[in-house]
Amino acid sequence: MEKYIGVKQVLLQPMNRAEYNFYRGWELPADEDGADEGYLVEYLDSPNSNHPDHKGYISWSPKAQADNAYRRINDPAVNHNDADGNPAGGSVTGVGFGIIWQNGPLGRGKDRKEPNGAFVETVIAAVIQRIQYYQNSKFKCRENALAITKLEEALHWLNSRTARREVQDVEGTHEGS
Repeated sequence: MEKYIGVKQVLLQPMNRAEYNFYRGWELPADEDGADEGYLVEYLDSPNSNHPDHKGYISWSPKAQADNAYRRINDPAVNHNDADGNPAGGSVTGVGFGIIWQNGPLGRGKDRKEPNGAFVETVIAAVIQRIQYYQNSKFKCRENALAITKLEEALHWLNSRTARREVQDVEGTHEGS
């Protein structure tokens, strides 16, 4: 299977597994724990309702999976630190976007891990791409060009920092600056 990332707007209502099965008129399977915390999830972008009291498709999700996948729109930014006070992930949301930041260092060499969140450089590159899209249309203007220049400069300095840290053998760690 191929890996994908989903972006969708949902409504969440706290509901344990037993309550959800009762709500749907179903028997709780014998091998499931009705006390499992979770949410009734209604998918707002789905034209196919599967319950008369909902416009969108509904399902149930365990609490941990839903809490990891969904963020409230326009919640304030959250920045986490690890036990040593180092940056350790976080999130920020707004209408139409949600970002989960990289949590922890990636490591080096054979200990290198796959990223588990976004990097500032990746987000800046995405913004550059979008403004460049406007520049290639009838919305081309000086302000877009200046914004692209400043974003490219920011990306340059962040990439310069990464290159310096690579030379110092500290990139991917909490060592150095």
